[in-house]
This record gives sequence, C-alpha cells and structure tokens, in this order.
Amino acid sequence: MNKQVLATDLEKSQFTQELSSIKPTIRKLGFAVGLMGRRKDLTNRDLSVLELLDKHLCLTARQLLLLADFPSLDRAQRRLLALYQKGLLARIPFFTTRPGRQEFCYFLSREGWKLIGECSSKRALKKPPQIKSNFFLNHLLLINDFWITLELACENSPFELEEFIPEFEHGHKRGEKPTKIAFQSQKQKITLIPDAVFCLKGPKGKRLYFLEIDRGTGKISSRVYRSFSSQVQKYLLCYQTQAYARFREVFNYLFSGFQVLYLTSSEQRIKSYQKALAELGDLGRFVLFACFEKLSPSSVLEKSWHPAKPDERLCFIWE
Repeated sequence: MNKQVLATDLEKSQFTQELSSIKPTIRKLGFAVGLMGRRKDLTNRDLSVLELLDKHLCLTARQLLLLADFPSLDRAQRRLLALYQKGLLARIPFFTTRPGRQEFCYFLSREGWKLIGECSSKRALKKPPQIKSNFFLNHLLLINDFWITLELACENSPFELEEFIPEFEHGHKRGEKPTKIAFQSQKQKITLIPDAVFCLKGPKGKRLYFLEIDRGTGKISSRVYRSFSSQVQKYLLCYQTQAYARFREVFNYLFSGFQVLYLTSSEQRIKSYQKALAELGDLGRFVLFACFEKLSPSSVLEKSWHPAKPDERLCFIWE
C-alpha cells in the first residue's frame, strides 16, 4: 500500500515538473492564438495605423486622418477607439477642444507592439512605448506635425524626403540620441542634439537640415548658456569643424553644409530671434524661422521662412 502511495506521489511530482516546463509554451501558444484572433478582425487600414504608430511613436486622430486615408475625422476617431478597446492601442489625453470633447494621442500598447512584430520584419520600436510627460508629448506632436507636413508636401514636388530622423528614433540605448553631434573646438567639448535631422533629395542633389522646435519657453539672450544664441554659435562651430560630416554616412552623401530650421510659436518670437542673430554677424540663410500655425503642405516648401534679415521671406530649400 505504501509503495503504491509513493508511486502515485512520484507520478504526481513528475507530472507537476513536466507541466511547469511546458507552461511558458502554453502561454506563448495562447498569446499567438490571441494575436491570430485579433489579426483576423483587423483591416488593412488598421494594420497601417499600427505601422504608422510604430514609426511616429505617438499620433492624434487628426494626424492619422492625413496619413491613413480615413474618409473623415469622425471615422478615424471611432476606429482608433475600437483599436484601443481591443487592447492594441494605449492613449493619453492632451487637450480639450470643447466641453465634453476630449482629444487623445494614441500609441502602441504592449499587445499592439507584439502584433507589429508578428506582422512586420521592420519593426522600429525595440520595446513598447511609455509616454508619461505632457511636455514630451507636446514636443513629440510638433515634430510629427512638421514631419507629416513635409512628407505630404514632397508628394507633389520635385523633392523627395529621403529620410527623417527624429530625436526619439527608436532602438537606441537609454541616454543615446540618434541626432546627437559631439565634437571638440579649441579643447572644449561641444554637444548638439537637434530635434530632428532630415535629408531632402532634389534635382541638384541632396541637402542636410537640422530641425529645432521652440515652444516659446527657451531663453534667447546670449548671456544664458542654454540660450538660442549660444545654440546658434554651436551650430556655427559645427559647420566650421565639419562635425556634421557624421551624417554623410547616414545619408550616403558628401554634404558640403547644412541649414538649421527653427519652428516657433509666434511672429514676435521670430523678431526676437532676428534681433539676437544681428549680434552674430551676417548668417545669410544659415538659420531660418517659421511659425507652426503658418506651415502647411502647400506652403512649407515655399517662401514661408524668415532669415536673419528682417522683412524678408525665403524658401528653405538650399540650392
């Protein structure tokens, strides 16, 4: 009797060990079945939305209306809500347009991120996004606004947006920035981190641009270390030392220079910038300014940009 009990206990122990060893496989299988179920319910546009969020990190319904060919804003909002309810998207409120109407920014949830990994071999995100700061969120939305505007403008022009690298480019170790430029000047270590770096390809070759987003909160005075004036001086040193040459490999082109584009909040802010630049000498079209609200796909490649010289408008494309 005791031998039978011992044998039964031994069999139970072996079964428990075997079950423990296959539990991870069962969980993976269950997740895979869940993904297949979700994938079956998704349209091609749904998958396109997930891929766009993988690329841009975070987008609003208004931005996705332009990118994913939704017939209306209402349709875009309803479909994003459905994807959110399926657990494929996460969202965060960022402002209210009118009482009782909340606007959201959407990004991939963990399950949405895993689904993209199953559907695409070119997943940009190396881990599910986490967006906790409203300051970062607003900054991110402005970068994406310009990126989308530029992409749409290039569709009907002789120029091609060959690549756009935002500061938040995915796949880098913590603390690393893909737009970072570090160099030495007169034994001084200098670091620049543009909000984005992009390359336009046109009839006369490629051009390199650095983008800076100014929400009207930064200092302008040259007496402040992290001011606009000191930043422009760093860009001038970057040009003089050819530290920008590191992007020659990235874009596979022998750039002979670059331009810096500042997007800011008001015309008054631009006038303050121009006044500060007057102290640095004649910069020509090295630095250009524009207001967020005045840029659109029809105007971004036109004479909508202010140079250092007041009362003048230029096209930012550097030929």
